[in-house]
Amino acid sequence: MSIYLVEKTILRIKGGKQNYIPKIFEHGMISPLDDKPHDVFNPFLKPYNKRIVQGIIDRVFLETGRLIGDENFLVDDFKNKEVLEMRMEALSHTPEKIVSRYKKEIDNMFLSGYKSQFIVLKNLIFPSSYSTDNYFGAEYLHKILSNQPSVFDRDKLWSGLDTHEKRNLTEEDTWRYEYESTFSVFDEIGLGHLRLSEWRKHNETPLIYAWGLSTIDQKLRNKLRIALTEWAIQNPSEFLLLLDKIFFCNDPQIQEDLSSVMLGVASCLKKKKNTKVLADWALSNIFSNLEIHRNIIVRQGFRAIVERAFQYGVISKEEVELSRPKPMININIIPLDINYLKSRKEEFYPIVHDLAWYVIKNAYDDFLEYPSSTSGRTKSNDCKEAQRLIKKYRVVYNIKGLYAHSWAMSAAIGYIRSLGLTRIEGNGFTDATHGSKSEIFTYEEKYTWLAVHYLQGYLSDYIPMRQWSYKGEPFEGAQVTNQVVSKLIVDILKNKSDKF
Repeated sequence: MSIYLVEKTILRIKGGKQNYIPKIFEHGMISPLDDKPHDVFNPFLKPYNKRIVQGIIDRVFLETGRLIGDENFLVDDFKNKEVLEMRMEALSHTPEKIVSRYKKEIDNMFLSGYKSQFIVLKNLIFPSSYSTDNYFGAEYLHKILSNQPSVFDRDKLWSGLDTHEKRNLTEEDTWRYEYESTFSVFDEIGLGHLRLSEWRKHNETPLIYAWGLSTIDQKLRNKLRIALTEWAIQNPSEFLLLLDKIFFCNDPQIQEDLSSVMLGVASCLKKKKNTKVLADWALSNIFSNLEIHRNIIVRQGFRAIVERAFQYGVISKEEVELSRPKPMININIIPLDINYLKSRKEEFYPIVHDLAWYVIKNAYDDFLEYPSSTSGRTKSNDCKEAQRLIKKYRVVYNIKGLYAHSWAMSAAIGYIRSLGLTRIEGNGFTDATHGSKSEIFTYEEKYTWLAVHYLQGYLSDYIPMRQWSYKGEPFEGAQVTNQVVSKLIVDILKNKSDKF
């Protein structure tokens, strides 16, 4: 009976005799009984009548090119939200030649704030990401995000609203944001567990997960790392393609987390051929460009796969040595923030409050000493390598009295500004205190931690790690990554211990 009604409805709509969906389809219906049912009950599946309505809309769109909502087509008795969601679903699995004319509309929705972006992600981009054949899938999202002019511009669009941004929301919108933020779409079934199918290709849903690593929500970030690591262990060749696709997207937090995924892969991967291919990628892209890749977490994560390949005997001693810490001879000067150098205060936006009192010290505590002052004279307590480095900066910037804290602050702010942070004022404090990390970062907090990891790598290239005496060693960076990566691997093995 339902099949007859559907076919009749479609014929009447196509023939121009009807511009509505019959009300019989708008109410609950009983699906046909099957004496031998094959499908397992799925509580997350749409009700039968809604599936029929969507099926009618999809077929009419496919066969006539007319989409619900176009010039009030088929909108009678539907709410605006329902029409919008049904439009998105129809677009999610229709051939490119039909849906591409809607690109401008979808672009505008995605770029117009979290409310419309949530609808597009949940009802169009995420469902489309299950197959590369769909036009508005992961590749579509990748192009939009890749084309943003800076890290901060992209973060404001995609990575979540921080405390400063939320101040502009009404009380109602603040509550709504908790349930309709961009990243709530990752929890597709509402159970709090993220999982990638092992059959997913790199430019399908895994690509969206990789972009999601830029989030300021640290709980979500950890779940995305775990899901990507599980997937990458089962699909090392696809993980390699994902690295080629997104690693050079100019987002250092994504780069850090992909390196943590690589460390997890290195800990579990057993096939020598796959290990070698990944190690070759690390050697060619990371360790052949150390002046570009200063971030200590990035270096440590990719070093793990190179060391594992050497352990398996598939690369040479000369190759593994390229990934091991060693001092650089020629000093490469990085930009310092001139505005900070004019004031040299303990706090200076964007590094203020706990970020200035505790977090920034992580960048230099293992390498630089505070100076001492006697009889009105300031004396450096740095080792000779550190003195040589800081002296270069005093000469280049024509400034005296440049020591550990002021150098680190000016270098960190210079790095943060290079990421595109244009705020002159913003968040004056973070949720976490005394150097710990907030569950939801501010952007000042996110970028300060990225600066810390960058400067740790930079200083380790020229200064031996400080110990009780100055017979130091090259900085391994292990203490930075061990806590994050150990938890990552433990969580993975809890879920998948029978497979690895």
